[in-house]
Amino acid sequence: MAARAPRKRAQADLLHGFHIAVADFLGPGWTAADVSRWVTYHGGTFKHTVEEGVTHLLATPEQFKQKLPAVKKALALKTTHIVTQDWLEDTLEKRRRQKERDYSLKEILGEENAQKKRKERVQKGIEQGETFVNTNLYHIYRDETYFSYQVTITRDDEAAGTAGQKYILYLWESNAKPHLYLFVTKFYKKQRDNRPAIYRPHETPGLLKRGLDDFRGFFQKKTGIHWDERIAKQGTMPADKFQYQPPTGGKPVGLVPEFFSLPGEPAVPVIPAPSVPDNEHQDEISQLASLEETPRAGTKRGPEDELASPDSKKQKTTAAEEEIINLLADLVYSATDSLASKDQQVD
Repeated sequence: MAARAPRKRAQADLLHGFHIAVADFLGPGWTAADVSRWVTYHGGTFKHTVEEGVTHLLATPEQFKQKLPAVKKALALKTTHIVTQDWLEDTLEKRRRQKERDYSLKEILGEENAQKKRKERVQKGIEQGETFVNTNLYHIYRDETYFSYQVTITRDDEAAGTAGQKYILYLWESNAKPHLYLFVTKFYKKQRDNRPAIYRPHETPGLLKRGLDDFRGFFQKKTGIHWDERIAKQGTMPADKFQYQPPTGGKPVGLVPEFFSLPGEPAVPVIPAPSVPDNEHQDEISQLASLEETPRAGTKRGPEDELASPDSKKQKTTAAEEEIINLLADLVYSATDSLASKDQQVD
């Protein structure tokens, strides 16, 4: 008997100093009376209400989401651990206090919400990939100056019927290495146009030179100026052309050759800009030009509009597709987490 005394004392002291309450009925075998008996036997104090000094509140995920009165009080106290009943069960079974963070409803539901958002981002990326770009696999390309190759050009002439028109030009870089590149642009026919036409000269990505050629060539065709002259000739585009406003406030403006830079502006060597292609993709570009001039109101949607519509190819997600989305979400999260870990190591 003497040898067993320390074990009994350890059991009696296991929850010493803990003041534990329950949010509501936790399920069969987990009544307030049951919890009170277990807590008291192991040296703790059972509280029938949440008040100052309560160290733990046992609750279910549903009770936490519903923000029952006991949960609200515990959240207001800020010092009370809101945990699942598994924390108490594991603590008693293992005879050792378990880390509250592993059972915290804030952490559990926070991770559930994060997982849900990751799945939504993956799903959105897959849907965008049908007519635009799968943003799970690509990011916006930035040059050596950290200039983002996502630029907006606008045209706003009410007399000519082009008020509120704009293009957003994107040069996408693959997340995977070796990097591949894809140029895509969106055309908004008017202000608050939520169904832009999308122009993508290539269905598959290619090398950086091709992507830059596409980007610069399209910019020159729509603005009437050479990409490398975008700084020196800002504000000088003809009225019928699209206008470009470089970044301000000290933000990177991109690589600019010395002979095209403004006085006092630093110049950086650049890859020579391409000439505008005369024949390649001319049909697609002409189709966009036609769209710019054709009134949308009262007309049927053309093929370029159908291409732009994210609803046109949307189908009901199957179980197999849902599983793929979950896997992609986990991969995206793991890759992001790994990169963040490497950044911390570098810092």
